[in-house]
Amino acid sequence: MPDAICITMITSTNLRNTVGVTHILNAFEKHPKTVPTHWGTDERARQPYNREEMISIVSDFPNDTNVPGLHRRKSPRYQAYFTAKQHDINNLKIEYRSAIDEPNLPVLFALGNALAEHLHPVFGFVHSIWDLGEQSQKYSEAGITNVRDFQEYGPQAPCTRTWFGPHLVDLIGREVLLGCDAPTTETAWGGIQLDLIDTPWEADFATLQQRQQQILQQLLPSGVFGDYSQPFEYQPGPRWVPVSV
Repeated sequence: MPDAICITMITSTNLRNTVGVTHILNAFEKHPKTVPTHWGTDERARQPYNREEMISIVSDFPNDTNVPGLHRRKSPRYQAYFTAKQHDINNLKIEYRSAIDEPNLPVLFALGNALAEHLHPVFGFVHSIWDLGEQSQKYSEAGITNVRDFQEYGPQAPCTRTWFGPHLVDLIGREVLLGCDAPTTETAWGGIQLDLIDTPWEADFATLQQRQQQILQQLLPSGVFGDYSQPFEYQPGPRWVPVSV
């Protein structure tokens, strides 16, 4: 069993208006096991979850500085937050790290699917993470991508399940993504979903680690992926082009 599941959606969707916040909450509410129990105007999420209250307050934020939080304080537990910006790239992150039960793993991947369907990410993923020290460090680091590094250096290695939005599909090549040795699905919004293996929630660490490197080697010739191998000395892919805001 993984020690954590991380979900990230990097999106150009406006998340400081009624439509954007509604998209997020519709995704969380799609399955009863992913509905939040608490929310807040910051990551601490101290208030009992109230859908209409959250939509109203977040939509009325006066600027882009707030980072609203969503928590679920019953199994399966998670902590989530998102940037609420109107005219910039937004970032939504979710972490499950408390008593992950095997029957709930498909539910967490389904939440990723729902968020991708609603937010049409530029780049998004669900990543299963193991805390095995140096053995798992390189594999797990793909799951900590942030907007700043993504925009400056490009994407890291593919995660357990990854969504490439239209911008990345154009840069890497639709045929390249669909032709690599991985299960892929074209989305209705012009992106491509790529899994390291079929039913990735059933895979062990060794399998996912091996598949991540195999697929990355097939995608690296595109020149789009950043070099994150040296801490504090990241290098952009030679053909990387940031997302226009």
